[in-house]
Formats: sequence, C-alpha cells, structure tokens
Amino acid sequence: MTVILGALTIGFFQYRGIELSVRTLLVTGGAEILIVLALAITGFLNPGRGGVSFKVFNPGNIGVGTTLGLSGFTLGIVLAVQGLTGWEAAAPLAEETTEPKKNIPRSVILSIIILGVFLVVTYWGVITGFGVDNIQSLQKSPDLPGLALARNVWGGGWWLILLAFLTSSFAVTLATGNVSTRMWYSMGRNGAFPRLFSKVNPRYKTPTNAIYAQCILTLGSGLIAGALFHPDVAFFLLSGLVLVIGVAFVYLAANVAVIVYYWRERRSEFNWLWHAILPVVSGLVLLYALYEGFPPGCPPVNCPADPYAKAPIVDGVWLLLGILVLVYYTVTNRAAWLKTAGAALGESEDDIGMARVMPVGKSARV
Repeated sequence: MTVILGALTIGFFQYRGIELSVRTLLVTGGAEILIVLALAITGFLNPGRGGVSFKVFNPGNIGVGTTLGLSGFTLGIVLAVQGLTGWEAAAPLAEETTEPKKNIPRSVILSIIILGVFLVVTYWGVITGFGVDNIQSLQKSPDLPGLALARNVWGGGWWLILLAFLTSSFAVTLATGNVSTRMWYSMGRNGAFPRLFSKVNPRYKTPTNAIYAQCILTLGSGLIAGALFHPDVAFFLLSGLVLVIGVAFVYLAANVAVIVYYWRERRSEFNWLWHAILPVVSGLVLLYALYEGFPPGCPPVNCPADPYAKAPIVDGVWLLLGILVLVYYTVTNRAAWLKTAGAALGESEDDIGMARVMPVGKSARV
C-alpha cells in the first residue's frame, strides 16, 4: 500500500509541473536538513564516552574496535556513493532552468560541496552522541543510528527523526522521478525512444506519457521486489547494491572518458590534477570497494548473504542488455542514436538551446 500510495502521489506532483515539485522539494528537503542537523548539534552538546573528538577522521582507526574490520571502510564507500548519487541529476532539467549553461554547472558543484559537508557533520554528530569510544553501541543498536540517538537525547521528540525519514524519502523520490521523466521525454523527442514519450500536457506543460511510464515502472519494481523479499531487504538490494554497483560502473566509465576526452579533444585545457590524477584515484577507490564487497570466487563463495549476492548478477544482465542494444543500433546503421541519446543529458549545445522553444515547463522556470 505504501508503494502504491507513494508512486501515485509522486506522479501527481510530476504531472502538475516542475514549479510545484521544486517548491515541495524545498519544504520537505529543508525540513529534513533542519531536523537532522539539530540532532547532530544535540550529539555535540551531549557527547557520549570520548567526548567531541577528531579521531573519527583518523584513517588509522579504520576497523579498530568494530566487528567489521577493513570491510567497514568499503561499506562506507557504498553508503557514500548511495548518499551522493544524484548530484548529476541537474543536467536533464536544463530545459526548465533559467540560464542553464551557468546555473546547471553551478548547481552541480554546490550540491556536491553542500551535501558532502552536511553528511560529514551529521554523521560526526551522531557518532559523537553515541560516544566515539563506544562505537559498538552504534553497531548493536536495534534502531537506525539517528533514530536511536533521538530516543536517547530527545525522549518523546524522537518522532521528529521519523518525520525526517519520511520527508527525505519523499523528496528523493520526487527529485529522481522528475529527472527520469525528463530523460524519457527528451529521448522520445530526439528519437532515441518512441515518439509517444514526447507528448506534453497542454495545460501543465509536463511530459505525461513519460510520467505514466515511470509510475508503472516504479510500481512494478517496488511491488515485485517487495513480494519476493522483505521490504527492507528489497530496498537495500535495489537501492544499496544494484543501484550503487550500476552507478559505480557509470562513474568508472566517466573517469576514463574524462581522461580520453581532454587528452584527445581538448589538450590545451588538459589539467593533470582534474583530468588525470583525480579520475584515476577515485576510480581505484571504487574498484577496491567493489573488489572487497564482491571478491573473486563470488558467487558462490565469499559473497554477502542472499539475496544480496545476486546484485552483481542483476547488474550484469542489465549491462548485457545495454550492450545488445548498442550492437543492434550499430548493425542497423543507427549509430547516430548514441549522440541522440546523449542529448537527453544536455550534452548537446543545440539540445540546451531548445529550452527557448520547447514547451516543457516553460511557465515554471526555476
């Protein structure tokens, strides 16, 4: 029932337009930030054993005093990728953004910086509230860390954290839904997807068929996964592993593309730090996390417990389907489709310029 109600509610906000969606995101996302930040501050003001300490940032403490060992570091990478995924989501919204060439890059960089700082501060505050010298209590807590700390320091006000969870889930779902439907629309308009996805509501200027398709996909994946597995298992399997592995592959491919592109196409702009060292280092960190999470021999041995061990298989099938699509378009002499599909992410100068003439969200520029 939660999946059905949530999908229909998100679909309603998407149907009514980007302006209403953005205003809703500001309210729900703002509420989450204020509540979680207040909890972190409370943790600093009421520290557990060990007080307020900077030793949580000492790499030498990785695995010390925990049952996770070094694997906890790789789990942290997985959670970091999951938490930061979506910073690139501003690109498909270029057509509904004022001065996209200036504001889209600015929003992407600011989202990375602000969210990164926010996550570090809040995690630090929660750990401090539990006690940096009593980290085992964080692992053994039957509740989520934030909820458990709120019960300890806020008493009857713990429900505010539950409210933050709800508003956060709603905001994330609405934001990703807006991005995905705009990608469906753009690819339909460009010919990469069937033209029916380019249909726009005459009143609200929203991509109706793209919204319907996304709603059906959401209901299908949510209900099927929820029926096959317990809801919390299904959530971590799909969002925590399948999604993260897929995103990690995309980031690895992007790192290679950055190096090749600037070395071949824009040699005069090539910067060893930005276009070589950072892509290589971040790529190695992702590869290490994947190696530790799913080491050689997995499956059938050295794997996480089922059904989590199936995550690489799901991503492998997903990747294979993508390769088959590429082969099909290449064999049928439709390789130009790749450039058409890329335009959905604002990779084409002409595509961004279409914001001046295309109707989607024109009355709701943000």
